[in-house]
Amino acid sequence: MTKKTILVSLIAGALTFLISLSGLFNRIDYMLTDALYQSPLVPDSNIKIIAIDEKSMNELGAYKTWSRDYYASLLKVLYEDEETAPAVTVFDLILQGNTDEKKDHQFAMEAKNAGGIVCATNMVFKDAIETNEAGEKYLNRLHTELIEYPYDELMEYSVTGFANTINDSTDSVIRDFFPTLSDGEKKVPSLALATAKVLEEKKLLTISIPDIEEKSSLMIRYTGKPGDYEVLSFSDVINGKIPKAAFKNSFIFVGAYAPGMMDAYNVPTSYSEQMYGVEIHANILESIANGRYMERTGVLIPSLVFAVVVFLFMLLAQNVSLLISGIIGLFLIALELFIGKMMSENHIYLSLVGFVICIILGYAGIIVIHYLKEIVQRRRVLKAFRQYVAPEVVESIAKKGNFELKLGGQKRDIAVLFVDIRGFTPLSEALGPEKVVEILNEYLTLTTTSIFNNYGTLDKFVGDATMAVFNSPFDLDDYVFKAVNAALDIVAGSSKIRQRALELAGCEVGFGVGVNCGDAVVGNIGCDFRMDYTAIGDTVNTAARLEANAKAGQVLVSQAVVDALEGRIEVEPVGEIPLKGKSIPLMVYELKGVK
Repeated sequence: MTKKTILVSLIAGALTFLISLSGLFNRIDYMLTDALYQSPLVPDSNIKIIAIDEKSMNELGAYKTWSRDYYASLLKVLYEDEETAPAVTVFDLILQGNTDEKKDHQFAMEAKNAGGIVCATNMVFKDAIETNEAGEKYLNRLHTELIEYPYDELMEYSVTGFANTINDSTDSVIRDFFPTLSDGEKKVPSLALATAKVLEEKKLLTISIPDIEEKSSLMIRYTGKPGDYEVLSFSDVINGKIPKAAFKNSFIFVGAYAPGMMDAYNVPTSYSEQMYGVEIHANILESIANGRYMERTGVLIPSLVFAVVVFLFMLLAQNVSLLISGIIGLFLIALELFIGKMMSENHIYLSLVGFVICIILGYAGIIVIHYLKEIVQRRRVLKAFRQYVAPEVVESIAKKGNFELKLGGQKRDIAVLFVDIRGFTPLSEALGPEKVVEILNEYLTLTTTSIFNNYGTLDKFVGDATMAVFNSPFDLDDYVFKAVNAALDIVAGSSKIRQRALELAGCEVGFGVGVNCGDAVVGNIGCDFRMDYTAIGDTVNTAARLEANAKAGQVLVSQAVVDALEGRIEVEPVGEIPLKGKSIPLMVYELKGVK
């Protein structure tokens, strides 16, 4: 594990922490969590919406002109028969102030006779500097300036709860509700909570209401989409068009249900269609009644956990393949989604998308790192190849991208060429070191050029000897023929060097060359900190022995070479000669040319 690996992982973890903490992707996060957490169920059939809709306003007049005897008539129809009466009726309407004393009284008396009527209030807020229990000043944006209650007589015979909801500042979607708010002296329940308390008193709920009264806010888990609850037109109900039995033990919500009434809002279960406020309160009631709500928790601890997980992911992913790291990343994302879902079932909201984005970005970073490493590795390998492989071969391999060498050894059929200077010792004694190196460099240039021109691989220089292999490390067509051509090129090019040696030192020099072919073990030979790419085996040893027996200007080849190139080369038999390390003499031929 390198310092770079740890540094990259630390950076990824730190970015994850900052992204999760900042809420930078809240809008995208809500899209994910809405899809995962807001899984609509079948709405409670006991909940019914009595809608002040366009049909009702067409029959009864514009809503603002309605007198309260309409509401009195509604309660009279609903509660006239005790056997078919609803369990509770909720008015999601602000019935503030007196309009007509007689009709207001009539409505209040019907509410009294019905019992279990819940009416909406509206809380008006303003920003205010307040002092907390620790004596610290803070800005309270929910300081209650006033509460708009129903008119006094109706207040006397009904339960009230505020109808205010919370529009999310990110996308104006209603996801949260206040269970209670303070009026400065006491806690005031929300419309849904007030309704739940009425139902609890009637022993129609099994939850413990005080469990949520102390919460500042909770997330609604909607039961339905817009229009999922049974909706009945207000005018149809008061005109007796709906059988009274339909209302038995029902939870009735009365409210605006027409576009012009400005009471429709964005909700997480439907981005394309708004939901009327009366339906939202019905959903909040179900959320409370079924315990299907979530509490937002602090982001610090989840952000730290996410950061640690991404750090470990990056640490691991940099040392495994892209496929494995991708599988690990997908597993972590799936695990987080599963944990988030499980936590939501236990009333805890977990932000998800920050972690998902960081895993995706981290994986993208891993791809870039792998790509950059590959580029560096490719350049390093190609640079190494250029030292012992013909430039044309290197360029071809670079274009194809097939530049990886198999680690360790592999068995391949190859041709091996050895060449050495004859008369080098007298030459080195007659000349100064500078001139010796100069002639040696000319010789090595000749051998290397001849090898590369025939697409061979320069294996190594050993003193004044040169070793080359053909058909390794890359496949080479007609590699034995190319090897003998390289040997002939070396001999043909030696005349210039021989002439120069005569002029400088009066010494006769020449090149002895040996060529053999067969199988050998090729690969990276050595240890972890020092290795060479070379060939080993009997084929290589025989080629070396052939070169050792070659006279100046002579190219000796084995029977294997003659057999491989039968009819394509001109040779003269030299005869069987004993080779060092060989118990059986080897038939050797002198190469004269190619046909």
